[in-house]
Amino acid sequence: MLRAVALSMLLFLTGEAVACQLTMPARLAAFDDSLFVLTGTVQEIVGPIVSDNVTGEAFALRVRVTENLHSPQPGAAVVDVFQYNLGAGCDAIGMSRSDLAVRFPPGTAVRVVARAARKVPPARSGAPLRLEAGPYNAHALVTPIYPEEPLSASLAGVYDFAVAIDVDRFERIDARRFDWLWYDGVVQFEAIKEVLRLERAGTEAERVAILDRAQHNPATRTLDFAGLVRRFVEDPAVAARLIGPP
Repeated sequence: MLRAVALSMLLFLTGEAVACQLTMPARLAAFDDSLFVLTGTVQEIVGPIVSDNVTGEAFALRVRVTENLHSPQPGAAVVDVFQYNLGAGCDAIGMSRSDLAVRFPPGTAVRVVARAARKVPPARSGAPLRLEAGPYNAHALVTPIYPEEPLSASLAGVYDFAVAIDVDRFERIDARRFDWLWYDGVVQFEAIKEVLRLERAGTEAERVAILDRAQHNPATRTLDFAGLVRRFVEDPAVAARLIGPP
């Protein structure tokens, strides 16, 4: 049920994208340093921005950063995050102010994985850094953080993937506000956090503990688990246990 509804939501958000075939991104066997990984709060919706690379007008979420988990350049206090609808020819179609306002009204806490914007011009000096999420950036996402969530989106917050989240509970709390793409965003964001932890871990024991947890992550399209084990585990017996039988 969850996957079916999420798919229908994705088709709604991407318009006539059914004729467009984007290449599936390679799964992560190492952290991608070009990613901006952060949490924050939507302050307002800004724009429109007109660009030759975007059909129509592009609006962005202006996000005040709560925690900068990773940034390829000095962290910014405020960023503008663009998302696009996907045209049938893989062209970028600007998301309207009203569409963004429905999904991310001001005051919404968000998870963000994005890259430096390329489809709109760079921001002027002194203006917030411009980032782009989906659908053109591998592993990128923007999803709401619900106050009732049982886990912290900060880097210090650890999610035990073996314990299922009661997704239906969040829909019951507020069906109007609930976004079915949220769950997919949670597990992808948490998977990226685990790869960040692996990169920063100082000992093999730390890395093995992270991998023991991450192997239960349902976001299989985010992680190359076997690749991570080969990269971060030196003990052959431990690596074989984690990867399992061929």
